[in-house]
Amino acid sequence: MDSIGSRDKRSKRFDLAWGQVEPNEFGTDEYIKWVRLIGSEPFIVVNAGNGTPEEAAARVE
Repeated sequence: MDSIGSRDKRSKRFDLAWGQVEPNEFGTDEYIKWVRLIGSEPFIVVNAGNGTPEEAAARVE
């Protein structure tokens, strides 16, 4: 959920896989705008490993 909303309010995080800071500048809002721009459909994945059904529903909403 930290990729939704204003860019300046999103948290940055250290990406252990890549060994660098992920700025979180291309979030859900930017992704939806981009797929609409190219005439495609969004594909959004929810956390099924340790997330709850309620969190998944909130993400889709």
